Amino acid sequence: MKPKLVYCFPAAKAFVVSDGKILSKEYHVVQQHLPWFDKRFLVFNFIRQFFFLLWHVRSAEKVVIAFGGYWSYLPTRFARYYNKDSYIILHGTDCVSFPKLKYGMLRKRLARYFIEKSYQRATKLLPVSESLIYTENSFYNKDKIIKQGFQHFFPQLTTDFQVVYNGLDTDFWKPLEHLKRNENQFFAAFTAEQWQLKNGDLILNLAKHYPKSIFKIAGVSQAFIDGKKQSENVYGLGVQSKENMRLHYSESTYFLQLAISEGFGLALAEAMLCGCIPIGAAVNTIPKIIGDCGYILKENMTNPLVILVNDIKQKNDLSLGECARNHIIKHFTLVSREANLLKTIH
Repeated sequence: MKPKLVYCFPAAKAFVVSDGKILSKEYHVVQQHLPWFDKRFLVFNFIRQFFFLLWHVRSAEKVVIAFGGYWSYLPTRFARYYNKDSYIILHGTDCVSFPKLKYGMLRKRLARYFIEKSYQRATKLLPVSESLIYTENSFYNKDKIIKQGFQHFFPQLTTDFQVVYNGLDTDFWKPLEHLKRNENQFFAAFTAEQWQLKNGDLILNLAKHYPKSIFKIAGVSQAFIDGKKQSENVYGLGVQSKENMRLHYSESTYFLQLAISEGFGLALAEAMLCGCIPIGAAVNTIPKIIGDCGYILKENMTNPLVILVNDIKQKNDLSLGECARNHIIKHFTLVSREANLLKTIH
């Protein structure tokens, strides 16, 4: 019989569900999904979680939490009380603070308190990239270095940690051979709420300089794009299934990941597996994900981006698409994440 493991998370995102499936290979996983991002239910969520943990943690072998936040406070406390190992998988928003962008759990005083206490009690922290431990961001504002990462915000923290990179299904994320790739098509993926964080305006500015190119953004609606009244060659595709995302990756030549902060960049890695040439911002782990198989924007400004894209188009090195896929296969597979995650919490 498999040992019991309690798994807590604030939202059933694809990578969170994927980790649950990995954990279930060696453990009997019990989980609870509550609406933690709705402040109206915060107290109610704590009450429900308290009784869930009271019922399960004592008989569990381990506790795993996705993201640090309000939802990680009680699980780590129960684990400590019952002398159980607890692990928090850090994904990005739980390690940063960008108040002007309204991004990062650590910008909120109350959430920061719960996160710090959770990190202190945990057996080990499992960030998905080194940049969540500590990084210096000079991309957001070239005149100011902004320090991020849990070591910056909690310098006295002594909890052990280990990087466990995200991993992707290389059998699913691959180019669709029956599709012809459009050499003038750029693709990006983010929601309307992430517009500032993911530098949506910078993409619109780039589109103005390339009226004959096509710019598609999955996650935002066409109505939202039309409201910007910027460029007629930018298309909002709305929310897409992973099958449709694979299609869009396969027909696009370039993928834009110009985020001001990015914990890992799963969409970037998916696009690279599907043969897109990546163009990414010089932040967090984006340069490491891209490696030598794409291009890095070092300044958060339109002119440097236009100069970079001009250079890319002049080189026209389409072999970088294959290079990009091979790079992700070498470093960031789902198989390697499974092995490393299970080994780390064993």
